[in-house]
Amino acid sequence: MVTVHKRFSGWFNIVAADAGGEGTPTDGHLVQKRLVDHWVRRVLLKRVDRMDSDHRPWRIAAVSGVRITSRDAITKIESLRVQSGALDTTITEPLDFWRLRRILKFAPDAQVTLTATTQRDDDVVVLYAGARRMRFHANGDGTYTLQWTVSSFTGVRHLGVNALSHGTLFDDAAPYDSQAWILPYIVAPTEMADMAS
Repeated sequence: MVTVHKRFSGWFNIVAADAGGEGTPTDGHLVQKRLVDHWVRRVLLKRVDRMDSDHRPWRIAAVSGVRITSRDAITKIESLRVQSGALDTTITEPLDFWRLRRILKFAPDAQVTLTATTQRDDDVVVLYAGARRMRFHANGDGTYTLQWTVSSFTGVRHLGVNALSHGTLFDDAAPYDSQAWILPYIVAPTEMADMAS
């Protein structure tokens, strides 16, 4: 079992509107918040007999998602429910292993309902899917819902769900406070063969 850690640091930049401004970037002021994120992902490897033509004795048997947590974060994603057609599953731990043949699978252009649960009812929750960024609707009870259409392109993809504290975006004095999950998925008919054999 391999655990991969990554540290990402820099500045989280917000253009905040000045009082009475029209809301364009030139009518605001720049707020910079120190960003230090810790990324974690796990990979399960299996040792296999070496073949004469193959010099790789280890194969990937399973992978986890990625959990990204800012330094001193209070914001926490508790679960993510994924619904699409017959699929209805709730993920509570992004670092659990996913066997390659069991990764989330969607049809091209499938409609997906995502419901994220956090510990507060005023977080800002955002979906990252490819180049798209979409904000979840806050239900007022710590859950956030989004309808999303999967790409028509087949293959292995990743989706990210990011919960940020309300103060991160709307209080100039509050620190950057965020947690994100990145999860793998497949757009059918792509199949993932377990590489452990």
